[in-house]
Amino acid sequence: MAIDGIGPNQKTQAPKTSNQPTFKFANQTQYESTIRFGKDSFADKAKSLFWKGWDKVQNLFHAAVDRVKWMFAGCPGERTRLIEDIIADPSEQAKLFAKDPVEAGAEIALGALLDPKGVKELRDENKGKVGEFVKAAKKEGKTNDDLKTLFDGKSNGILQALWAAISPIAHSGHDVFKDLAKWVGENPSILAPGLESLSKKILASIGEDDKERDTDEVKALRLIFRDYIPQVANELKENSEASEKFCKQLYSLKGIDQSKIIEALASLSTRVSPKENEALNSILKDEALTLQKLSDPKTLGSEYKDLKPMDVRMVFYQGVLKELDPDLIGQIIEKIGKKYPLMTTLLGNIQDLGKSGLKKIAANLPKGIEVLKQLREDFKNPPSK
Repeated sequence: MAIDGIGPNQKTQAPKTSNQPTFKFANQTQYESTIRFGKDSFADKAKSLFWKGWDKVQNLFHAAVDRVKWMFAGCPGERTRLIEDIIADPSEQAKLFAKDPVEAGAEIALGALLDPKGVKELRDENKGKVGEFVKAAKKEGKTNDDLKTLFDGKSNGILQALWAAISPIAHSGHDVFKDLAKWVGENPSILAPGLESLSKKILASIGEDDKERDTDEVKALRLIFRDYIPQVANELKENSEASEKFCKQLYSLKGIDQSKIIEALASLSTRVSPKENEALNSILKDEALTLQKLSDPKTLGSEYKDLKPMDVRMVFYQGVLKELDPDLIGQIIEKIGKKYPLMTTLLGNIQDLGKSGLKKIAANLPKGIEVLKQLREDFKNPPSK
């Protein structure tokens, strides 16, 4: 089923209509006014040929427009197709799913990341069908290890691997994190857009100038993300040697260790002033509580109670994904290797979408992750009607 457009293999036809375009001419042409030989006049034939040609142009134009819309929408026809098939015939799709859960699982995950709203609505409106499918799939694939680890694998489940990549400090023990840590250290510039995006987002929320009733922690946030973090982002792009050392130290953390993070930042050539150092310590103390308060802005003070909650981690990775070169995904797949078939298949599908697809996934990332969490729960505990 195509959504907002057509798939690449679909033929597009212009809608048939009896109404021709309403072009207006100042005067009749000579062919219409003087050269007429009844029904089969030259003018009639000319008009007939013109409208046939016009129909062909319309068909080509509509096909081109639909194709462009389809491409720029991230190939929408693929977003919910498998979910729709599952709902239409849970038993039959369970058999197909059990035969190749890696490919099918990656397709479902990609749909959730590209169109979380559509997938969630389909799931919520057809919980019973989803439950039927899961039960049948488990029965069909009870001896298939790939199926067992689809959403609940300890090392290669899609959701766990995604969270390990998105929340590295909290999941530093995950194998996929360990395999990617060295690669990130060798490619530190990929983190720069995330820091730049986070800085802009925070400053857009709290403003760039101190206010009379601002608390010290709000002032600290403003100082660090207005002046210091943009400099760090620039160094990540310009000074790869120092940045590699910084990334290695950062990615060796087992948790939010204030002193270790400060130590890692100190390995960069970007220096902090005494005032910035004080602000950094204020932001990072108590497991970066000040950053966490951005998810509940009213805790920053009455002036910020109406701000939209911000998930710092998500904003950072949305910035990274939006600017990520699809070719780099190929490097990630090579680094991960064959240990995570579900993850590598999903990444390969994302790579195929190109830059526009990455931007769409970046925009939908928070909601997409929530949908994946729900699907994982459904897989563990099949829902009923």
